Amino acid sequence: EERQLSQAQHDLEKQSVSLKQQIEKKAFSWRTAMQNTLDQMDMTDTKVHIKMTELPEESYTEYGIFDVLVLVQTNNLHDPTPPHAILSGGEFTRFTLAHQALTPNEQEPTTFLLDEVEAGLSPSVCVRVGQLLQKLSQSHQVIVITHSPFIACFADKHYTVEKHKTGAYHTSHLTHINSDSMRVKELTRMLSGTNETDTPARTLVMDLLEKHAPS
Repeated sequence: EERQLSQAQHDLEKQSVSLKQQIEKKAFSWRTAMQNTLDQMDMTDTKVHIKMTELPEESYTEYGIFDVLVLVQTNNLHDPTPPHAILSGGEFTRFTLAHQALTPNEQEPTTFLLDEVEAGLSPSVCVRVGQLLQKLSQSHQVIVITHSPFIACFADKHYTVEKHKTGAYHTSHLTHINSDSMRVKELTRMLSGTNETDTPARTLVMDLLEKHAPS
């Protein structure tokens, strides 16, 4: 029995070393892809780190004997930190989107509900975020609340929400933008502010839809 236990321990250590090597290889590949994606979303100062720590024997799992942590560093004055503890709300949303887009076969979560993911982003970065959302929507349900036409133009379905006040009551109305002409009009309004017939804005909207709207 002691010999069998010793052999089992030896086999466990051997397999754990092999598993660690596989994890390190995949983690390096993931980190590189993640860093490139974050750079495209105006998060060039956010550096991704992978930390592997050997677990005590009583904490071994079917995944191996190492705990794997993803950490980020936003400047050289701070140590790498868990993403949720250091990133702003918008940054953490983009970080999560980047991760999910790189792992499209993940089953959870199946639905994303995102509010104003474009906050603080330039139009060109909004387009990159829109492309990422469009890719993510191929394997998940993605619901986005946005004021940016540079993101809204990627949607499969487009709705507007309007608030109305009647006396002391407030109501919200949901309208499905279900025609090409309605969509051009709404995106033009989003781009120009209030003028739905602004010619330069309308021209830009037509170009956005031609390039990015789902066929």
